[in-house]
Amino acid sequence: MVRAVPWTSLRRSPAARAWCHMSVQWQPIVDVLTECSAPERVTRMQEVLSNRREGIHLVLDNVADPFDRAAILRTAEGLGVHHIHVIKPSTSSRRRYAQEHALDNVAMGASRWLSISQYDSPVGCLQKLQQLQLRVLAHAGSLEGAEAEEAARPIDQLDLRPSSPWQGVALVIGHETRGASRGIRARADDQFSLPLVGVSRSLNLSLVAALCLHVTLASGAFPAGSLPEERRLELLGRWLLRDVRASKHLLKRAGLEMPSTR
Repeated sequence: MVRAVPWTSLRRSPAARAWCHMSVQWQPIVDVLTECSAPERVTRMQEVLSNRREGIHLVLDNVADPFDRAAILRTAEGLGVHHIHVIKPSTSSRRRYAQEHALDNVAMGASRWLSISQYDSPVGCLQKLQQLQLRVLAHAGSLEGAEAEEAARPIDQLDLRPSSPWQGVALVIGHETRGASRGIRARADDQFSLPLVGVSRSLNLSLVAALCLHVTLASGAFPAGSLPEERRLELLGRWLLRDVRASKHLLKRAGLEMPSTR
């Protein structure tokens, strides 16, 4: 079989080398599984990963509509935004079943290529964002009058560049008119709005997410290809583990341990 170009020439910083030493050695895993994959498939994965963005995270705060969630995931993946955090909505088991199936259909498989973390409450999500040293920017929704002026600034007026002590930003979106939940907005580092001048006072939530991501990416603060190379290598390995049949057997035969599939 013709081999796709392996990632054996990755340049790693001392910190990256230390990180790799203490965790899974992904290069041997990638080498083994690449031998059993279609070259064009591996090349496509590498191309996608080479355009992933670091430092920008998207948070879905109690987004209950499955079609909105799926459309947002598809948009984020298409724009190279890899890190997604989902605060689970409170739904019945029947509603949750409908969500899962609708999500697969509308997202067109986008969730397979994203790193998605789920939380049972806003508190757990905010703690994680704090650990990641992310500046939390919450969508204020379609507020009006003095409340809007005090609570939020138009997103294009925010300085979105990472600055100390933050390592990036987390955009939090929730209800299309109410915005992120009150608890999130109260603890956010900033609130933002999408000014509307027409009769319509709100936008569909998937469009809100698309506009927020567009403005943030247009700032130039989170360029395509900024995802660290060691992280790209890990993701390539994880994608191959998922795609290659009998990957566990292949790794065992090569004397390699099967890593966690978290």
